Amino acid sequence: MGTNKPANNPDALRLYPNPSSTAVNLTSAHAVLPESYTVYNRLGQVVASGRIGSQTTAIDAAAYNTSVYFYKSGRRAVHQNIAFVKN
Repeated sequence: MGTNKPANNPDALRLYPNPSSTAVNLTSAHAVLPESYTVYNRLGQVVASGRIGSQTTAIDAAAYNTSVYFYKSGRRAVHQNIAFVKN
């Protein structure tokens, strides 16, 4: 899978490594960062959330069960969703 960054949006966030067994890193080259993030499991339940305070933010996924998770971040009305695998 590698990294998740839409090819048509150079300002998009990157979430890596994907898949991961311990933590995933969220990076942005854009000066305006999303305000917060939420991680959902496949059932749509919130498993984590937090604030984004720097160009690189680590999300600890070590305690997550092996599965696919969905990361959502946003600022005002602009949101980005990324799927990642916890192995």
